[in-house]
Amino acid sequence: MKVLSLNGKWLFSKLKNEEWMEANVPGSNYTDLLRLNKIPDPFVELNEKDVYWVAETDWQYKRTFNIDNKMISHKAICLKCEGIDAFGEIYINDNLVSKVENAFLQYSFEIKKYLREGENEIKVILYSPHKEVVEKQAIFNCPRNCNGMNGVSAVRKTQSHYGWDWGPNLPMSGIYRDIYLVANSGVEIEDLKIDQTHTDGIVTLDIHASINNPQGKYVLSLTHPDGKIQTFEGEATQNINKKIEITEPKLWWTKELSQKDKQDLYTVKLEIIDSEVESTKEKRIGLRTIKLDTSKDEYGRNFAFILNGVQIFVKGANWIPGDSLIDRFDNEKIKYYIDAACFANFNMIRVWGGGYYETDYFYDLCDEKGILIWQDCMFACQAYPLFDEHFKENAIKDIKFNINRIKDHPSLAIISANNEIEAMTINWITRSNYIKAMDDFFYNELKDIVSEIKDIPYIPGSPCGLAPHQGYDKDNVGDSHLWAVWHGLQPITYYRKRFTRFCSEFGFESMPDEKTIKYYAKEKDYDLDSKVFLAHQKCASGNNKMIFYILERFDMPKNFIDYVYLSQIDQMLSIEDASLNWRRNKGRCNGSMYWQFNDCWPVCSWSSIDYFGNYKALHYGARRFFSPENISVEMIDDSLELFICNDLIDNKCYTIKSRVLDFDGNIVKENTIDTLVEGNSVLRVSAFKDNKNINHSENVFEAILLRENVEVSRCTYLFKKEKDLKLPKANIIKEVKVENNIATITLNTDKYARYVRVFSKTLTVPFSDNFFDMFPDEEKIVTINVGNMTSKEVEEDIVINSLTDIEFDTNRLKQKWKRLKILLEPVNFANYIYNRQIPKDIEVKD
Repeated sequence: MKVLSLNGKWLFSKLKNEEWMEANVPGSNYTDLLRLNKIPDPFVELNEKDVYWVAETDWQYKRTFNIDNKMISHKAICLKCEGIDAFGEIYINDNLVSKVENAFLQYSFEIKKYLREGENEIKVILYSPHKEVVEKQAIFNCPRNCNGMNGVSAVRKTQSHYGWDWGPNLPMSGIYRDIYLVANSGVEIEDLKIDQTHTDGIVTLDIHASINNPQGKYVLSLTHPDGKIQTFEGEATQNINKKIEITEPKLWWTKELSQKDKQDLYTVKLEIIDSEVESTKEKRIGLRTIKLDTSKDEYGRNFAFILNGVQIFVKGANWIPGDSLIDRFDNEKIKYYIDAACFANFNMIRVWGGGYYETDYFYDLCDEKGILIWQDCMFACQAYPLFDEHFKENAIKDIKFNINRIKDHPSLAIISANNEIEAMTINWITRSNYIKAMDDFFYNELKDIVSEIKDIPYIPGSPCGLAPHQGYDKDNVGDSHLWAVWHGLQPITYYRKRFTRFCSEFGFESMPDEKTIKYYAKEKDYDLDSKVFLAHQKCASGNNKMIFYILERFDMPKNFIDYVYLSQIDQMLSIEDASLNWRRNKGRCNGSMYWQFNDCWPVCSWSSIDYFGNYKALHYGARRFFSPENISVEMIDDSLELFICNDLIDNKCYTIKSRVLDFDGNIVKENTIDTLVEGNSVLRVSAFKDNKNINHSENVFEAILLRENVEVSRCTYLFKKEKDLKLPKANIIKEVKVENNIATITLNTDKYARYVRVFSKTLTVPFSDNFFDMFPDEEKIVTINVGNMTSKEVEEDIVINSLTDIEFDTNRLKQKWKRLKILLEPVNFANYIYNRQIPKDIEVKD
């Protein structure tokens, strides 16, 4: 077997204007034009619309390559294309190899008959993705797309490329993943399937492989986590079956349950060998069982993931494409985000259905780090013409290919058929042909396809209920997407009323980091109503909604840049309040994944990390409220009630230190409690039942959770909203030391400091902690990797501020009028009225 990469330098041009320019593959037309300064940066100012002509244009890419005598002598030579986006034709030496029409497929073509020894040429024509949608819309007349261009649901391409309520309209074209030739004798391992049976502490692997044109022998090896290797050999046949028994299995767990940074993985490798290695396939697997419990219970019907017999509470976020120009999102960036997921104590990431099936490296890292994957099939929010056989067959190809590709990853926890389609059918109520075809496909046909490939939990869409159009909007069954906070303008405490079984989507917008804003806007445009800021806000009335929620808790900031800080604080508090409420009701509620983890361009959005990788307040907050050992507080009937969540398997003994202080740091009252919290449970204890001595206007409550005298969690609680308190000006002193590229920043304050932010003017890498409260009797240490910066440079780069550093306009009448105007905007008022009602539970029958 011989492999020849075709990555690297190509040439490209408009299809009918052969002015050839240099291109990079993997790449895209937008990326190449941007690198050559042929277009302005589409992520800056108003350039998005100015460069749309790129998507309206047909393009062609070409390069030459050499085939030597040894390679041409092989019986078969295949062209492998791991990602072509999306519509076009492939030529070898002017011979049409095939048409392409699916961005989610890996293509494989036998091309030896078109090749010659010596120089050859490959050409890829990519037709306009804009024109393709226009043509398909003329055929299908798809229902209106509320998020972008009408008709995009009729093509197998990333739906969010054509615009979303957080993304730009930049439908790229390109060879965006690896492309190469494979020469061999025609032998190929078509499929390698690994099933597991767990019985009485023994795991049996049932390995099945399908071989095309088998010859020679097979060599099968199993490498254990400790490096031990078992090897098996035999004659290569069309079907190879082997059972391997593992008597002392090391199970795969999520990071929080294993308490290990790297999970135990086994490697299965199969080679077909004749005179040389003709074909090879390798998979890393984890030994684990995963189930979705949907049994009837006292609340309705459960929705809980069971990992190795342990019911887990899911904590995580929704993943969108890492870049609108996805060829720029490389493995280094993927690692950055998976590390960020670990930082924030995620145990699950949902790969959302309007983007891409992710790369092998993405799933590999989740396997290593112990993060489960909720995988949507690539359908989202729209009516798909699944009544058309050609469209359906095309879609089934990419579904089968990608599920087969990722099926044996231990991180794969569930396949969901789509995102929000059933919930949105009300918008297409008169288009019964669409609804009927989608119901049948997602509830029946696709379920059968998935079950044939892998025994993995499957749901017909998210959110889901009991049956087609029965219960997808109810709290007591299925999973929920809850948007009453933000879209419905309900207060951030609203979710305390919603005891969903599992919330797979809810969110709250904020502004990106100041450094990101400086990238796309000039200072003259620093106004939420400016054209530039509105162009980088894709949610209807989104900028006004941020103001609406800021004024719920704070006064109006006088300086524009303070909106960044306050919007991020609001976002953190909203997601925290909902997440902790659901965690306190563990068993009734079984998980929450906020919308959204990341951004695909610089924008105001629901993300906890902005496009350039800057952690927002929410991501630091998630580290605390998703911590497997967590303490939180709630005032219930004038009693300060503490909730200790222990998501670990084992029982843990804790010490709880709680106290009430005034803003100068004087202790009003304090208490210490020792308690045991059983594994995988929540314990409620009273901190202070008698609160007569507490001055709600001048006091603050704090609780610290310690295990073996080490702090594992803490929380603070104010008795009134910040705008109704007279918080003192906090003077925070910082001391900076740098050693081995790590800056240690030591902070002290003379007064209680609310929401202390440590900000770098230049660095994107995260701090060890941020957006926290400080008390006068405590020292806070924060670290960050500063590379080769000196202590003096770090001292000048790092800025510390807290809530009392903001200058506010305290005119409450003006604030009330502003909130009322925002509420009465038609789109907001309609959503507000609709979302005021709590849906009634659906009846669950045996």
